[in-house]
Amino acid sequence: MKWIRNLFPTADQRIFLAVAEQEFSEVCCSTASAADIYRDHPNAKKQDWKAIRSELMQLTSSSNSSILTRLLRSKFAHVVELLVTDHFYTNLDVEDREYFAKLIGSTREIEDKNYYFSMARDYWFATILETIIFGGWTGSDDSRENLKKLQRAFVDSCKLHCEFKLKTARANGTNTELTHDEKEIGKTMIMLKEVARLALAGEKEP
Repeated sequence: MKWIRNLFPTADQRIFLAVAEQEFSEVCCSTASAADIYRDHPNAKKQDWKAIRSELMQLTSSSNSSILTRLLRSKFAHVVELLVTDHFYTNLDVEDREYFAKLIGSTREIEDKNYYFSMARDYWFATILETIIFGGWTGSDDSRENLKKLQRAFVDSCKLHCEFKLKTARANGTNTELTHDEKEIGKTMIMLKEVARLALAGEKEP
């Protein structure tokens, strides 16, 4: 498998930044929630671009294609998990968001604001990384499809983990205990999610 840099031997990080800027332009013109957030909060858009640009520069600083591959896939897995959590939290009702926030020692008001802005940033960054990874792919169609399957499997495992965290948050909020079986299922979910993450990140074969 090769990346955009391999396709343009004389190119530097400007290739990656150009991809990022193009994706951002498309996101802002789309009907995605992130577009509405950035239109309403232009300062957040500027701050997010500055942060993402800096991180992208660090991720793509290596001229070693193997290292570049590992770094990009690892970051992609990380951002995908954040984005799944963003969507999960923002679709909860008020009471469940209260429980969820208390689980991490916070308040619903604080987390509502945090997740509102993080959803835009994570959506944008995930879109950029996905475009770089799949756009620079020169392997077989089967290997590309396999990576997409790994992505879908990881997303599903993240959703299940979010459901378990909500169940735990509800139990804590209502002073009830999870059953032994529920706790064991939760442990299994966490283990499976980590296996899926490692596979998507390219750190371990599925």
